[in-house]
This record gives sequence, structure tokens and C-alpha cells, in this order.
Amino acid sequence: MDAAREHFERSLSWKGEHEGVVEMRRHYTNYFKGLPNFKEHRMKLVTQNDPRIVLELLEMVRAQFAIAA
Repeated sequence: MDAAREHFERSLSWKGEHEGVVEMRRHYTNYFKGLPNFKEHRMKLVTQNDPRIVLELLEMVRAQFAIAA
């Protein structure tokens, strides 16, 4: 989770908000491979354009799947 969040934040700072959010969409499957019933979360992550909401969604994933910090 920490790696995904850091990747997201660096993507935002390097490419800007819009491009950073869009660029990260292809990486979520690899970061969260093996989590059961993750499709619903992935769909929310890949359709959201607001980086603040994406960060909130990532924290919801952490909480739901009890992913260690």
C-alpha cells in the first residue's frame, strides 16, 4: 500500500494532477493483485479524476483489507 501511495504521489508531482491520476490507473491491478473481490475498488480508482478522492479510496482499501502501513 505504501508503495502504491508513494507512486501515486510522485506521479502527481511529476506529471501534474490529471496526467498523474490517469497514468496510475494501469498500475492498480499489479499493486493489489491477489486481493479477493477487488474489482469494485479498482473500478472506483480507475474512474475517479480527483486525486484527493483517489487517496481516500486507497485508504479505504487499506482499511478493508487490513493492509499494513
